[in-house]
Order: sequence, then structure tokens, then C-alpha cells
Amino acid sequence: RYGERFGGWGALPSTPWWMHGASVGEVHGLLPLVSEVRHRDPSAEILLTSTSPTGLDRAGNAVSVKRLLPIDVPWCVRRALRSVNTERFVLAETELWPVVLRELMVNGIPCHIVNGRISDYTLRRYQMLRGLFAPLLSRVSSVCVASHSQAERYVDLGVRRDAVHITGHTKYDIAPKVTSDGERIALRRAFFPSTSEETRIVVLGSLRPGEEVVWLEAFQAIRAVGRDVKVILA
Repeated sequence: RYGERFGGWGALPSTPWWMHGASVGEVHGLLPLVSEVRHRDPSAEILLTSTSPTGLDRAGNAVSVKRLLPIDVPWCVRRALRSVNTERFVLAETELWPVVLRELMVNGIPCHIVNGRISDYTLRRYQMLRGLFAPLLSRVSSVCVASHSQAERYVDLGVRRDAVHITGHTKYDIAPKVTSDGERIALRRAFFPSTSEETRIVVLGSLRPGEEVVWLEAFQAIRAVGRDVKVILA
């Protein structure tokens, strides 16, 4: 799919919705929004872009068209945009590509951010490049975030205060696949047949190298006092 990264998207149908998630996690967070769009308009065509093939795979058949986002240089982005007929661009979390945003805005396409999140590291980087990002962020139509602190970060970076909304994170809008105690117990027995009902199972997700050391020392201390706990490292 290297051609897609250089803007070779081929002929696309008209897609009123264009959503973008960097990879699997961001796309996962977009799926409840996709579901809501489908609920309101079952015929709505949705274009999904991502920077990784696994991100596109996560959407399955939920969207109409899937493409890798072009490299963020003008000729690649403009080449891809020649294939696109959309009414809005919805960006998940922190994936701010300045050329993509600028070209969309030049073409009069409203840009929205959902599940907005700016980490301490990202905040420092954007503050250093404020001259590049502030003019773009000031023209973003809306930003949906999970907390007041995140809202203030976007305002500090140039987003209009009246464009920022505290809405929570859409990943919590996904209906659980397990809806009864019976199903939960059956799954627990299938995955952890050697554990009792009282055993605590702790999942540590998206760990960075070295972080597991801190947690494993804590779990050793818990076991030392006779508490039973199982740990899943992801």
C-alpha cells in the first residue's frame, strides 16, 4: 500500500464523513462514532484513514473506504485530496498533521477533533512550534475532550474557547461484549482455569519498556502478604 502513502488513492465514492485515527487504539475509539453515524443515516459513506495498516484492519467492515494517510507533504496530500469529496474531517486524539489540516481548510472542509488528548511531552512540542500550529488550531471547528485540563491545553495552543467541549472519551461508549455474570464467569474459567473466583486479575496495558519492573515489584509485595493476584502485561 505504499502508493497510498504517496497520495495514490484511486477513484473514491463521495464520502460525507472522513475520519482519521493514527493506529489501532485511535481507530477503536472512533468506532462508536461510526456506529452513531450509521444509526442516524444507514446509507452514510465513511472514509477512514490511518497511518498503519493494522489501524485500518481494526475497523473491519464498519466503514465504506479505507486508505493510508498520505505523507504530510503538499504534493502527496493534494494528490490524495483530488480523489476525495467529503463534507467534514474528524481527527482522533493527537494526530495533528499540519499540511493535511491546512489543505482541508483551504478547500473549505470543516475539521473536528474527538477524544482530544495532549500529553505533557506533546504539549511542550506544540508550544515550541506554536507559530505553525496555532493558526491551524484557531480554525478547527470543534474539539471534544475528556477533561477540563485537556480543554485548557487546547485553548492555550490556539483553539477558540467556544469550540472546545468536554464530552468524555468515545471508547467508553462501546457496549461490553459480556453482559451477564454467567458469561463473565464462563470466560474467566476458560482463560484462567487454575484461578479461584477470589483471585484478582490485573491488566497492565500499553506498557513502555522498563515500566513493568515497578509493577512487578509491587505485585511481589502483594503476594508476600498472602494475596493471590494474576498479572497480564500488554
